[in-house]
Amino acid sequence: MGLWLLLGVAVGHAATITVNTDDDELNADGDCSLREAVRAANLDLAVDACVAGSGADTIVIPEGDYALSIAGSGEDAALTGDLDLTDSVSLVGAGPLATIVGASVPDRVFDVVGSVTVHLANLTIHNGTAPSGEGGGGLRVGVGATVSLTDCVVQANTAQEGGGISAAYATLSLLRTAILINTSTAAAGGLYAFVTETQITDSTIADNTAGNGGGGIVVGGLSTLFTVALTGTTVSGNAGTNGGGMFVGNAAQVTVRNSTFSGNTASGDGGAIIQSFGEGVRLANVTVAGNTANNGGGVYERGTSSAPITLRNTILADNTATSGSSPDCSGTIVSEGYNLIESVLGCTVTLATSDLSGVDPGLLALADNGGPTQTRALGTGSPARDAGNPATPGSGGAACEATDQRGYGRPEGSACDIGALEQDATPATTTTTTTTTTTTTTSTTTTTTVATTTTTSSVAPTTTTSTSTLPASTTTSTTLPPLCAQPVALTGLRLKLGKAGDPLGDEKVLLRGTLGFPNGAPATFDPATTGVQIVIEDLLPGGPVALWNFSGATAPIPPGAPGTGCGAKDGWKKTTYRNTSGALPPTCASGSAAGLRQLVLGDRRAKGKGIAFTAKGQGGRFLSPRAALRVTVVLGADAAAGASDACAVGELASGACETKGKKVSCD
Repeated sequence: MGLWLLLGVAVGHAATITVNTDDDELNADGDCSLREAVRAANLDLAVDACVAGSGADTIVIPEGDYALSIAGSGEDAALTGDLDLTDSVSLVGAGPLATIVGASVPDRVFDVVGSVTVHLANLTIHNGTAPSGEGGGGLRVGVGATVSLTDCVVQANTAQEGGGISAAYATLSLLRTAILINTSTAAAGGLYAFVTETQITDSTIADNTAGNGGGGIVVGGLSTLFTVALTGTTVSGNAGTNGGGMFVGNAAQVTVRNSTFSGNTASGDGGAIIQSFGEGVRLANVTVAGNTANNGGGVYERGTSSAPITLRNTILADNTATSGSSPDCSGTIVSEGYNLIESVLGCTVTLATSDLSGVDPGLLALADNGGPTQTRALGTGSPARDAGNPATPGSGGAACEATDQRGYGRPEGSACDIGALEQDATPATTTTTTTTTTTTTTSTTTTTTVATTTTTSSVAPTTTTSTSTLPASTTTSTTLPPLCAQPVALTGLRLKLGKAGDPLGDEKVLLRGTLGFPNGAPATFDPATTGVQIVIEDLLPGGPVALWNFSGATAPIPPGAPGTGCGAKDGWKKTTYRNTSGALPPTCASGSAAGLRQLVLGDRRAKGKGIAFTAKGQGGRFLSPRAALRVTVVLGADAAAGASDACAVGELASGACETKGKKVSCD
């Protein structure tokens, strides 16, 4: 029961409010919209068909696209524009690929107001735009609030500061959460934490852009000391003026463990990290590689801080300074031993006898090497192998961390490896806590009894699933699970988009290709019975982002004859699927594929030409593609469960797309 108290959930009295329409409305038409549910929780009153809130409520948000369309910013009662959260509440979606909450009118998505406790789980926050001069395009956390995000994606939002999230004089924690492709016109493309106690765990901060400092993260304040901790987190592909990955400013004391900074860019100083007037940055088992800046391609210490940048068991290598003077570090850096610093040119550092310098760490590219985030593995013969502190990992002091960034145990050899990843390590023994809820509902409140069991296993931490301990949650993923066990080639791919970019959600999609199945494979080809799954992903450096994903990776395109979908003509006729009604769940009783209007499959296997397909759709969430695109087609498989062998995968190279206005062509 202690877990529920930590999350700010008042066990025994709170209500569970279930949303049953994805329309943005505030009226009396007999259903419960997300806006109405938020109002019911804020006011502890029944609103339309939403039950009355009662204390720290839980709002259950089923699969769907929830576009906030009631115009009007500047008020704090959730009447118009963004959803203002003014009382303690938990909002639980069906998964970040299934529950999408975004703004279709100019305003942010969520605004937490007052000294309340808010937990967001299993959902995506996207397409928010903060009012002019304000922060937090996706989420703003106000003074005194305590906010946590678990298994969430914050994507494609814009603000002056904190394009994705901004928080001031608050407490913020992120767990298995991705902050992706957000933009700020000033500082902090991804996350801005001003005098905010912040914990970021097993998360990804990637491909965010700032007009000024801190492409990924900015932390700072005035004179009040506050702490920031990054653990098991990857910061990659971000860009800003100073501090491409992270800017550490006034009064912030930062600790980074088992984390990776890769591919970040600063036009000024500090490709990965810059500290200016901070209270110290401590890096333990961190990999800082492949970042670029004018000075201090890796880390930059301005010399104005109360405590230095300190390294132990850390790789600082393969970074670039466009000035040519300080590729890996600039300013005074303190070594606590067992680091690999490839170049000390341009920085002042007293190397310990255990440090390695002037050597290439032999790092491989950022990739999925297991665990919840992408990492950079050590190549064969890397000098970083077995070169970390020989003390028992996790024993304190300057010893290595007990596990690596993936959660795998250290050491694998005679000593731990330097950096975030322990090469060739096996999964550590982990403890899993499962919370079961039993709910009794009266006309006004919901009483919840919580039973907790703990088990120990040696199962590897996974990149594909994570379970929330909140009620009504499901096993979901911040990135897609592997959809194909043994795919065949998907060839002849051609993709055309219309209305690409902002506002997201009205894109027109035409996709063609051929599944390279030989004659007789798969043994059964009957999509009207088994359904089909199609997913398009943008392969960004920080991890793949699903751009178009029928049915939210929870089920195949629905099987069934015409009349079994949302309308009388929706469904399959032989190998052709049509959704002529245009109606999508949850506005109809039975399912039609999300966004799909027509899918035609042509069986040409007997002639050695595989299975051709043409898909037409509308309502994806496309920005113009920024990297290579991966297309996966699964015949008759539940993609969330990992897939059958009846599947095909193909890619379109990053240079294969041509953009003209809002039209994109890729082949």
